[in-house]
Amino acid sequence: MTEPSSSEAVLETSAAVLRPWLDWLLDQGVAYGVLQERLKDWLLQAAYAQLQLRQLRVTDSALSLISGVHRKDVRRWREHAQQLPSRQGPSLANQVFSRWLHDPRFAAATLPRHGSTGSFEALVQSVSRDVHPHSLLNELIRLRLVELECDAQGDQVRRLRDTFIPPADSAEAWSMLTGNLADHVAAVVENLRLGPCHLEQGVFAEPLSQASIAELDALSRQLWQQAHQAMLRLASHCHERDQQLPPGEKRYRMRFSSYFYHQEISS
Repeated sequence: MTEPSSSEAVLETSAAVLRPWLDWLLDQGVAYGVLQERLKDWLLQAAYAQLQLRQLRVTDSALSLISGVHRKDVRRWREHAQQLPSRQGPSLANQVFSRWLHDPRFAAATLPRHGSTGSFEALVQSVSRDVHPHSLLNELIRLRLVELECDAQGDQVRRLRDTFIPPADSAEAWSMLTGNLADHVAAVVENLRLGPCHLEQGVFAEPLSQASIAELDALSRQLWQQAHQAMLRLASHCHERDQQLPPGEKRYRMRFSSYFYHQEISS
């Protein structure tokens, strides 16, 4: 059997990777015509970024040559000043909720709403003083991550989860999905380009019974909870320590994630 060419192997791999996403796009009513137009823009965004990375002159011809997009489409794209979308860090709601999970000053699952120390108000202000605690409280309630209780001791804010999992239909969930998938793919691609510079491993087994899947799923969640807490504690410590880096010193970002997937297979 003839070995596939490098470009053909890349396309075959891309087809397998994209298949679940293409299924989802069709479920959402995104058909070929719309995808085709957007794909031109995305290819040009990637070509633009590559030229800048190589410190080469960005021209219509260079963009067309790298991307394969016709020059008239390149010109239209350039006229609209399209750029690569900027990466967004975690939202303030995410940062506040994460601080609540690891900071010993806010160890309780229920905090008094007001107070200079050990309160929800103090929690928010320990992360940022640019947004009023009332606004953050409303956002976390909207995301169904906390609830407000009123008793004889005053207003109390109760945490409903031990991980930051916003509702599936929220903008917050979309932002997390985008970041996780994009960084996972980036880790894979850089490993292919540069060698194994990023951790990207997996465990695979088949065939398995439904009972075995349930057992393994439970273990994966338990292991993630342990790893999540340990990584969150150290990441928070490093973040606070690195707030005063010397001018000119390089700054980095990181993401650590995990997943467990199962699918029925034919016998």
